[in-house]
Amino acid sequence: MRSSLASIFGCLLVSLFAFVLSACGSSAAQTPPTGMTPGPGSFSSLTAMEHLTGANAASNATINMSAVGAGVNGPLNAQTGLTVFATKDNWFSGPASVGEVDGILVLMRQGGPTSDGGGILVNVQNTGMGFLAMDEMVSSIVDPSQNVITREIDVQDGVLNQSTGDYIGRVFNADVGQLKTAMLVQNASSTATWGNVLINSKNGIQNFVIDDNGNLNAQTVIAAGTIQPGNLTFAQLPTPGVAGRMIFCQDCLKPGEAAGAGTGMMLFDDGRGWFSTAGTAAAH
Repeated sequence: MRSSLASIFGCLLVSLFAFVLSACGSSAAQTPPTGMTPGPGSFSSLTAMEHLTGANAASNATINMSAVGAGVNGPLNAQTGLTVFATKDNWFSGPASVGEVDGILVLMRQGGPTSDGGGILVNVQNTGMGFLAMDEMVSSIVDPSQNVITREIDVQDGVLNQSTGDYIGRVFNADVGQLKTAMLVQNASSTATWGNVLINSKNGIQNFVIDDNGNLNAQTVIAAGTIQPGNLTFAQLPTPGVAGRMIFCQDCLKPGEAAGAGTGMMLFDDGRGWFSTAGTAAAH
């Protein structure tokens, strides 16, 4: 893993993804930062349509590029095969009208029996020691009056960095501001559910599973700190019958306490009932 994209860019974030901080010299409050406006030239629609046939690999449109290299790493000096710059009129100075703008739209439809499909395929390789990722993404909220970023998240997928020994599937970076959640798994309706939220499997054996109800099934749980079990009253204890469960009963009786004056006790389910660690049946 390398530093967040905001740090890598220095003060200039790649034009497709972010904005330039005021510290980079963009001092005019309502002026788009350098590198954030398309270059001069005329623009027209470009359409490529081809009916691909035969058993060989084929492409409707191909961009071939070779590059010498700028001699310096970083998106500011990158030589790219394709750049897409989509901006809303008055996006920075305002007022801008309501309406979605997308940089790339991919629509793919597949109907062949047992045929595969994908919206975007990515294959990147590096023979050197530098950083490599399948993709790097930054989303930012900018305050145009102050020309500063107030919230920013960047994500890197398929991180390989031989020089640092970082080989990571996905990296989430909180760059700027107080952010809420690194990863959210949810359902859009009560009829759409996940069987499991997360599974770790090694050599065909599931080491741990978190299901859609929040239950964790793991080979071993090792905690560097304390573990806080459920906290229920005696009246709220679930029906016993699942051997091995443990819970804290907040009004259950410790040895020597009078009925109705319990101060709490750890209990375990032996498959038949709730018992204290001393082996006595739970009471309050």
